Amino acid sequence: MECNGVLAFMQKTEFIDAFEKSAQVSRIRDSIEPAALLTAVICALMDGADRIEQIPCFLEKNRKFTKSLGLPRIPHPTTIYKLLKRINKDGVFAQRMKNSMQEIISKWYL
Repeated sequence: MECNGVLAFMQKTEFIDAFEKSAQVSRIRDSIEPAALLTAVICALMDGADRIEQIPCFLEKNRKFTKSLGLPRIPHPTTIYKLLKRINKDGVFAQRMKNSMQEIISKWYL
């Protein structure tokens, strides 16, 4: 997969690998990279979104960021909801992701 911008950085720092191992989900239809969508969700939450319906608005306002994530389009709130539901189907995604991120941080930043 050819990547640029934020998605390339996420691959280089092994975030995408960590996400895929933790979430155990495949690509979303229409070629939306799940790790890129999760990154968009996290950024929208940091920006103040408190409902799934607000995330597409955040992405619309930040088109360059959306493009740098490699998202081919603004995802529908249902797509976001389904991803969040799928990645935490067993209830341990957050712990697995935390462990993976700690490994990445110790490798790259400590």
